[in-house]
Amino acid sequence: MKKGFTLIELLVVVLIIGILAAIALPQYQKAVERTKASEAFLAVSAMYRAQQAYSLEAGSDETAPNFDALSINLPCESGSQTTICNQKYFDYILGNPNPNKNKWYNNYAFRKVMNGIDYVLATGPNNQMYCCWGTAERKALCVSLGFGVSASAIKGDIPASVLDCNSRK
Repeated sequence: MKKGFTLIELLVVVLIIGILAAIALPQYQKAVERTKASEAFLAVSAMYRAQQAYSLEAGSDETAPNFDALSINLPCESGSQTTICNQKYFDYILGNPNPNKNKWYNNYAFRKVMNGIDYVLATGPNNQMYCCWGTAERKALCVSLGFGVSASAIKGDIPASVLDCNSRK
């Protein structure tokens, strides 16, 4: 009697491994994306608090001129002497001028992909967090991060005004 496995047995094992991989890989990718988004969420929230501290120290509503002026340290590929911090997965933008001079609370994290922006996380007044998306998959990501979703929330494109997006409750 010969020892070993038949070709059919090996094919069945390969098929089972392929099915398991097809199920596990998308879940793994979603978990990785949720982790990246959570990191960006924390960074944007820290930017908000650091700009609040900068405003209190300066005694005005002025925003910090760049990331160096803040009491946080974001490792920026673009350098910290600017209001834009480029990192591997996100571009962080510090402040956004508006007529009310309350510009220190508008901070953004843009998720970079090959063809542009995938989704946006942002802070608004009173550290209110916002999440904007362009696809149903990213809508699910925003929901998994705790952002409320209404029937009219799906947008075909990332809106120009991040504050039009859904907020975290």
